[in-house]
Amino acid sequence: MVDFTIQRTLPGQMILELGYVGRFGRNLAGSINFNSAPYMFKDKTSGQTFAQAYDALATQLRAGVAPAAVTVQPWFENQLPGITGTSACAGSASATSCLAAGNSTSFINNNVSSVFDSVDFDRLGLGLQSYNNLQVLDLFMRDSHDHSNYNAFVITLRNNNWHGLVFDLNYTRSKSLDDVGAVQNAAEYHSSSYDFGVDYGPSFFNRPNVFNAIFNYDLPFGGSHRISSSHSAINKVIGGWYAAGILRISSGVPNLVTVSGQSFGGGDIFGISAGMLPTVPVGSIGAGSVHSGICSTGAGSGGNACNGGTGTGLNYFANPVAAIADFRPTLLATDTNDGRDSPLPGLGFWNFDMSLGKSTSITERLKVEFSADFFNLFNHVNFLDPSLDTTNPSTFGVINTQLVPADRIQGSRWIQLGLRIRF
Repeated sequence: MVDFTIQRTLPGQMILELGYVGRFGRNLAGSINFNSAPYMFKDKTSGQTFAQAYDALATQLRAGVAPAAVTVQPWFENQLPGITGTSACAGSASATSCLAAGNSTSFINNNVSSVFDSVDFDRLGLGLQSYNNLQVLDLFMRDSHDHSNYNAFVITLRNNNWHGLVFDLNYTRSKSLDDVGAVQNAAEYHSSSYDFGVDYGPSFFNRPNVFNAIFNYDLPFGGSHRISSSHSAINKVIGGWYAAGILRISSGVPNLVTVSGQSFGGGDIFGISAGMLPTVPVGSIGAGSVHSGICSTGAGSGGNACNGGTGTGLNYFANPVAAIADFRPTLLATDTNDGRDSPLPGLGFWNFDMSLGKSTSITERLKVEFSADFFNLFNHVNFLDPSLDTTNPSTFGVINTQLVPADRIQGSRWIQLGLRIRF
C-alpha cells in the first residue's frame, strides 16, 4: 500500500488536499481448473497445435463453410485416428469434418472446452487415452497466484464552518487492474489455467472517474444570524432551518462484448464470460451512452429500423448491428488476451439526494426536529448495463433495467418525512 498526500490551507477556511493512492496485491486467492483445455498441445507428427487446428476450423465455420467442406486439420486427424470408420462419423470423409459436424455451434461460439471434451470422449470411443480427467467435468481448486494493481489520483477541497456552510468535494481518477475481476469467494476461474495473463485487464468494478460533493448549510435566519427578529417567538419560527445534500457522479464500469465462457478452454462450469476482441478502435464504436429509437439486432436492419417502422427502444449502441460486426472471437494461437484489456465504457451514474429540515428548541432540554429527505431529487434514471452477448442478438445492447438501490423496491424518486423529539 502506498499513500502520499499534500495539504494546503486556503483562504475562507478551506483545505486543499492532493494525493496518490496505490494498492498492489500479490499472491491473491484465485481459482484454477485442472481440466482446463491444453490448447497449446502439439501434435508431434505434424507439428500443429490444437490452438492452430481449432482456429482454422472455427474460422471456416464462421465464414459459412459447410462441415463436410472444411479443410482437413492434421491435429484432429492424428489425434482421432480411425474415427471415420465408426458409426459416430458415418458419412464423414475425415476426422475434421466429423468433429465440425457434431460441434459446429461450439466452434463458432468459441466453446473451446466443449470441443476439447468432445475430442476426449471420441478418443475413449476409439480405445485411446483421454487427455483430461473425465471422471469429473471440472477439477476446480483454489490457488494463490493472482495479482492486482490499483493507482489513483485524489483531489479534495473541504472547508471548516464558514457562515454556516460546511462542504467536502472530492474527485478520484483511478485505474484498477487484475487477473479475473471476481471477488475471492466467487466460484469462477481463469479463462485458461495455463495462462492467467489472458484475463488481465480493468477490474469489473473499475470506475475511472468518481466525483462526490457533500454539503450542509444552516440557513442564516433567527437567533444570532444575519436575519433575525427581536421577538423570540419569531426567531423560533424562522430559525433552525438547514439544507444538506449529496451529489455522486461516476463513470461506468467496464463492459465486455461476450460470446462464450470458454474462449481459452478454461472449463465447462465456472468460466467467466470472456470478451470478444474489437477490430476497430473502441472509441469509434459509439458505445457507453443511452440511445433512443433503436431496435435490437433481431428486430430490424441497421439497428435503427423496426421492420420498416420507427424504433422506440433504448440501446447501448447507436447501431447494434454494426457494433456486433466490430468484434471477433479470440484466436487461441495468436491472441494473448480475451478482450478484458480493451473493454467498452459502461453507462455513467449520477444522483443527487437532498434534505431540508428544521430544529426548534422548545425548552432548554426539549428539542423538536422535522426533516424531509429527497432521494434522487431530480428523478434521474440510472440504467444498468445491458447484455452484450452476441449469441443472443435480440437483446444485444438493449437497455431495459434501471438501477435500484439495495434498500428500495424501485429506483424512482423517494421522499421520506421524519420527526425527532430530543429530551
